[in-house]
Amino acid sequence: MSKKTFMATVIITPFLISLVAGMQVAGIVEANPISHFPPSLPSIQISADGSINPPTDLVKQVGNVYYLTDDIIQKYALAVYCSGIVIDGKDHIIDGGNDGNSGIMLYGVVNVIVKNVKIYNFWASGVTIASSSNCTVTEVNAINDSYAGIYLESSTGNTVSNNQITGNGDGITLHFSGENELFGNNISGNGFVLVAGAGIVLTNSEQNNIHNNNVVGNRYVVRIDHIYTSEISQNTSSSNNRIYLNNFLNNSYPFYFQDTPFANSWDNGVDGNYWSNYKITYANSNGTYSTPYVLDENNVDHYPLTKPVSNLNNPTPSPTQLLIPKVTILSPRNDSFFNVSIEGVSYQLIFETNSTLSWVGYSIGGNGYSIYGKGNGNVTVSENGTWVRDFGSNGYHTLTLYANDTSGNWAAPQTVTYLVNFYPDYPPTPSPSPTLQPTLEPSQTPDKPKVGDFAPVLIIAGIVVVIVAVTAGALFYHKRRKGGT
Repeated sequence: MSKKTFMATVIITPFLISLVAGMQVAGIVEANPISHFPPSLPSIQISADGSINPPTDLVKQVGNVYYLTDDIIQKYALAVYCSGIVIDGKDHIIDGGNDGNSGIMLYGVVNVIVKNVKIYNFWASGVTIASSSNCTVTEVNAINDSYAGIYLESSTGNTVSNNQITGNGDGITLHFSGENELFGNNISGNGFVLVAGAGIVLTNSEQNNIHNNNVVGNRYVVRIDHIYTSEISQNTSSSNNRIYLNNFLNNSYPFYFQDTPFANSWDNGVDGNYWSNYKITYANSNGTYSTPYVLDENNVDHYPLTKPVSNLNNPTPSPTQLLIPKVTILSPRNDSFFNVSIEGVSYQLIFETNSTLSWVGYSIGGNGYSIYGKGNGNVTVSENGTWVRDFGSNGYHTLTLYANDTSGNWAAPQTVTYLVNFYPDYPPTPSPSPTLQPTLEPSQTPDKPKVGDFAPVLIIAGIVVVIVAVTAGALFYHKRRKGGT
């Protein structure tokens, strides 16, 4: 080998290694793209002219009524651009599989009704009303949607009533939306996947009428905040909303204000709200406390109720006793420890209640694992003492129990945290103390590595070995030839 050939080999070798390694890394990145946002599911669109695109048997049209014929599980969302129609879910499910933005989105429409549908596991919201007016959302179950159960954006004059909204980032969010009415909703277990998550959120939203709602077991009852940007008028406030005759029960915190001076009314001049955390000795004869409940200097409930509101669907009920159901988990306990040698844990779910329940369900999550809503929402409990099977990995797990009574009143969700350890990892490695709040944001357990996953590394290693061998041989040959001359 000549001196020129030897020097070329020495120079080219690192370049070849870098080139091949770079090609392999690029291939790995291309094969495993990283996205900050989940991809959106394709949408079944009801166009402005009323046509259904793409044509599908999942949605049928009869006059101005569009109804679902079957569950839509991790396939499509529904986008509505046509005014004056009714979307009837016929009690079917739209499940986003933690993908997609909104289960049902209304955009730029008027006089649309969405009713009788269950919407689970969407990355943004169950129902979104955007730039729309005089629409109604009713009899919707919005469960485990990451941002909000029902979300209004730049929309006025809409009605959100008689919905079940559970386990979402926020319950109902109004964003730059005014003159809307919210009543008769059961809003429970929301706000535990967001820092300041709440049952009801008002952001730059004015003159909304919020009454006769059951707000139970959320992180915050209400969050009122404001956005200041150069593009947004600072005159748009979160004030002049009227909030009254609601049941605010067993929430972690009553309210969250983002340092705003905006004033809102927390009563209708006669009746305020029932706050389960507000109890004083003196009461008036009309069922209100004699001392106002002061949230801040601009937000005062002048007539806090001494008892919960009994009939949430009645716009003007009298404040009489309502027995809110309560469930308490007896097994497993918060300090339970399961040390097993097989992949799976079984235990009995045992609870007590103060009411006659019509439905009970649970979700399991924690340590990067969740079975919440795999197509059908919570797992239904057939009877007290049901055996629960948990197939999660090592670490802290949470079980959250949900229930409602025969009158449709929801109990505050109850959560216990327990530790699972599989041999041979005993004793368990120390972990940070888990939160005892429900963890309702699902994720997937990483796939186990396959032989094919290591192919790029093996290819690089093989090429490096060959190049090093060639280089070493060239050095040896060059040295020997030089010594012989």
